Amino acid sequence: IVLYPPNEADQWEGLKWLPHVWDDDFKVRFMAKDKLSAHQLLAQFNDILKERERKAKEYYDGILHMPHYVFVLADMTLLENEAIMSFLSKANPNMGYSSIFLSGRVETLPRDCKTIIEVDAKLGRFIKDPVHDENEVFTPDQVTSHTVEKFARIMSPIRLKQTTASTDIPKKITFLEMYQVKAVEELNIAKRWSKSEAFSSLAVPLGVGMGGEI
Repeated sequence: IVLYPPNEADQWEGLKWLPHVWDDDFKVRFMAKDKLSAHQLLAQFNDILKERERKAKEYYDGILHMPHYVFVLADMTLLENEAIMSFLSKANPNMGYSSIFLSGRVETLPRDCKTIIEVDAKLGRFIKDPVHDENEVFTPDQVTSHTVEKFARIMSPIRLKQTTASTDIPKKITFLEMYQVKAVEELNIAKRWSKSEAFSSLAVPLGVGMGGEI
């Protein structure tokens, strides 16, 4: 999920080719550079994280939530008055998300940031302890926007297979999908009827639960 300022669009929009910034149906791109788009996007993910938080507290404490969302936040103004900031400003590995805040000044970063990397034209500085001025200097790799877009375009055809096991209940399922067939004829109704034992059990599939279990 990438939020960036409009005046830096040429530096960020090469990422739009990455398959990572799309939803599963490749209909919604998780990138925004204006307040309205950012608000709609953040509201959607706020609901997702709230549901994960609820599950972690009530049912599935310690479960690994997938997919893992990475928020790249390069424009702090797009985060103003957004409810999701209560999540993004604090790390929680059990919730399945990470936040990367970018700013021109260290002082403007959220106070809960635990790891800070300061980079200029030549050197980078990993700030381990801002209070005691403990840091590690390194030479950052250099990459152009053109190279980033070229790499993203190469990756754009990649599609990951969805895992069969899931902690979420499917949003919807058809009657035929529940029986794992594509046509009514494949149900073999007459055969099923002849082998049924109504006197023993009237159990029938009513839906699908977590992990695809009927």
